Amino acid sequence: MTHGIIEEPSDQVVGAERDPEGIARSLLTGTSIVVVGSLGSGKSHLLRAVTSELVRRGADPLVLRTARVLSRVEFGALDDAHDPRSDALKDTATDSDDPPTVVVVDDVQDLDRPSSEALVRAIHRRRAVALVGLSAPRARGARDSEVAATVFVDLWLHGRAERVDLRELSAGDADDLLDLHFPANRFDSVTRATIIGLADGSRILLRELAAHADTEIARARDPLSAFRDIHRHSRLGDALAAHTAEFDEPERTALALLGHLPGIDHADATRLIPASMIEALLSAKLLQEDGTIRRRIYANAALAQACTQQLDAGVVEWTMERAAARMLEGGGTWWSAPLASAIAARWHGDDAAHPTRAETPPALRERVARDAARDANDRGMPALALAYIALVDEENTSAECIALERAYAEVILTRSPAPLTAVDPARLDDGGLGRYLLLRTLVGSPRNMAQLRGIVAEGTSRAHRLLRAELELAAAEASALEIDWAGAGEAAARAAAMAEPNSTTRVRALLSEAMATMHTGDWSRAEVLLEEVDGILLLPASTDTPGVAERILALCVEMVITMLAGVEPVRVRERLRDQTIAAAREANGRGIFLAGIAAALLHARQGDTDSALSELEACHRRATHMMIGPGVWLMHLVVARAISLLGRTADARVLLRRASEAITVASPLVDHDRHLTAATISAAEGDVDTAVAEARAAAELSARNEGIIHLRDLYLLAALDAAQEPEVERMHRIADASGLTSAILLADRAAAMVRGRKSSPAARPSNGCASACRGAIRITPVRTPRSAPRTRPPPSRPGPVRPPAPAPRSRRSSDSG
Repeated sequence: MTHGIIEEPSDQVVGAERDPEGIARSLLTGTSIVVVGSLGSGKSHLLRAVTSELVRRGADPLVLRTARVLSRVEFGALDDAHDPRSDALKDTATDSDDPPTVVVVDDVQDLDRPSSEALVRAIHRRRAVALVGLSAPRARGARDSEVAATVFVDLWLHGRAERVDLRELSAGDADDLLDLHFPANRFDSVTRATIIGLADGSRILLRELAAHADTEIARARDPLSAFRDIHRHSRLGDALAAHTAEFDEPERTALALLGHLPGIDHADATRLIPASMIEALLSAKLLQEDGTIRRRIYANAALAQACTQQLDAGVVEWTMERAAARMLEGGGTWWSAPLASAIAARWHGDDAAHPTRAETPPALRERVARDAARDANDRGMPALALAYIALVDEENTSAECIALERAYAEVILTRSPAPLTAVDPARLDDGGLGRYLLLRTLVGSPRNMAQLRGIVAEGTSRAHRLLRAELELAAAEASALEIDWAGAGEAAARAAAMAEPNSTTRVRALLSEAMATMHTGDWSRAEVLLEEVDGILLLPASTDTPGVAERILALCVEMVITMLAGVEPVRVRERLRDQTIAAAREANGRGIFLAGIAAALLHARQGDTDSALSELEACHRRATHMMIGPGVWLMHLVVARAISLLGRTADARVLLRRASEAITVASPLVDHDRHLTAATISAAEGDVDTAVAEARAAAELSARNEGIIHLRDLYLLAALDAAQEPEVERMHRIADASGLTSAILLADRAAAMVRGRKSSPAARPSNGCASACRGAIRITPVRTPRSAPRTRPPPSRPGPVRPPAPAPRSRRSSDSG
């Protein structure tokens, strides 16, 4: 096979329901088998594997080759075999002393009728035992051939054969196939997730998508960009054309249209496409929903491209024109943000696109520009956002939301909060106020929110209650930046109590409280909060169901918290993979960025520095203009510290510099993490004097709150022979209060190091001894798994659970909770 990939060897059949040995045994004992699966499900590979197993067992199967051109020729497949046994199958005689012939036929739906009737007749007369592969169409408009619909289906319906249904390729199986044929870090997590998501359960598409991505990487290109424009006559283009060949024109038109409107609400989609068609495509998994109550719909982008290419020129353009006209001519009585973005893109590329910008009322033009600019800003495309804003006459508009999106784009481009001064929050609607607050928080300006508090203080609407909760979350962020973890936890708890049950705001508040609580050393409470988040994420869709970005953020926070606690998160790789596939499918820029950060954290804690660095590099290549808050950038420094202890100090310094340049806000927490990272890198390089100075600066800052971070800072000083006995006593006090075995272990180690170096001064680390320093400061606490996420949703609660604080754990207790 060209490229030599994803063609599983016969002894490596991936998929629980695929058992070549068992099928071969059944055939040799006289039982025929019908293998049913959709195109790309791996039927052909399974049939080849079974054929090899038959040969290994001494059998000589007759393999019939099918083809559409032969399907119109009488006995075309039997004659094409050029085997006396195929001629014997045509014989209508009923008696024969010969053992039955084992016949293997793939794509039996393309077998000509005389050949199929001869084979079935031979099976009934026990002159043949057959293994046949039958393709099952997925699309509603596809029609079974006459043979497939009657002759071979009747075999298993009447008990003359057993049926094996091949499920489509699962994410786990796809992961396994990619692992079989590529180095572990060949594809970053988002590229891998995109390949799996676009493969649509097909092994053929997985193979060609992986080959396409591999070629693009070899050319130093981003595969994600290449997937957005697949050449019709490339290998991948041909595979996609074959995959969509069974769709009828209405199905292709629907997929092509929805490919241009990613994230359209189900209710709005049914205004443009018959509801029965949408439900059929959802049932066939050709469309995906986001799991929220709005049922946002996403088409497989690669299949949508292929459908567009197969339609007559102008069909999609005409369909988009009709959709745009219907929304705008309705005067805004119904509105779809994805369709508004598509309209703005049409105006931006062709000012005469119908309905034209000139004939659209100014109020609707503003809504179109606002939604398109918001979408562009969220996808990290501020220049495009400004181009969409230019579609309206800003001097004559009274829409403050336009000024907000302009400020948002300029903040990204200038990396300064200054453009926000041009926005008057008092003139924003409720949605604009929430976005303004988010922007203030992301640029690290969550302080001085008095004006916003005054605006929302007296409101009784749901939006105002939500905004008050968001203001408490901003207060929690401000306290965290000041290393006031107690204050951060209290503000986050207030936000959780104000937020609606099971909402996105509540999830973020619980995560913020869990992070603050862990920093104070209370792992038991932090674990309770993480479990509550797990429960919310399992609940059915509600008005404000957390989206994919919040779900990946939850995984990031869980990994940081469990790293601090010295425990292992549960099934994190599988959970992250599934959410990354969703983020890639939705082209969710923030979710994709966070997925890369989460993957880097995972690889770093597992000691895989190459993969961790590859993930971060891919993050920055794709998110140059993404608005990312300081907290996420501080996660880069967690990775930098981890890889420096594995000898990658030069790379760690690059991460330190990159994060320092990106974080524009000045705060004690940011300064602390910079000092701590510089200390760790310097120690790993053997520069003890610099390491001690940086570690001391970090410890002075973390002393504002005697929690786990301060304990680890003091441990670093002890490892560098710079800790005093009162500081070791402080470590024991913090460790005992936390009850964490890992914290107690660090305090005991620090005490032992201080005692040992008093008795043996020559053992102290010195400049230039990099490996010794790395060994001394490496923190390898006891690791135990945290409790598994719930598998059944808990009852909804209006506020956070406040169980009695657990008693401090003894030094012998486990951290598993």
